[in-house]
Order: sequence, then C-alpha cells, then structure tokens
Amino acid sequence: MEQEIPEGSVLNQLRLYFNTLQQTGNSYLFVTDMKTGTVLLSDNFVEDFDLPGIVLEDTREGVKWRRA
Repeated sequence: MEQEIPEGSVLNQLRLYFNTLQQTGNSYLFVTDMKTGTVLLSDNFVEDFDLPGIVLEDTREGVKWRRA
C-alpha cells in the first residue's frame, strides 16, 4: 500500500522506521508532520477502518484524503 508523501516532509525520513515498527505488532500507528499537517497511517489502520489511503494531507485545515 505504497503512497506518495509530500516532498520535504519529515515523514519521508521516518518512513523506514515507521514501516519496520508497524510490522512488529497490530497496533494502529500514525505519525504527524506538525509543520505540514501531513499524517502517515499504518496499513492496518487503513484496512480495518476502510480508509482510502495511508496519507492525510494538511490536517490543520481539516482532513483531505489522497487516494492510493
């Protein structure tokens, strides 16, 4: 379930660690780039709640989904 993270987001630097962490259990994980308001959700979060994608953009102004 690969999806683009906006260029310049700190989430790009954390992606490898996030992907590794989500493989260690079944918790719903998310990490937020407070500067851009972009949120990265774990695969199981998206699948279990039938969400359209793993990236939420600019959540500072409300949620805007980007489809995978």
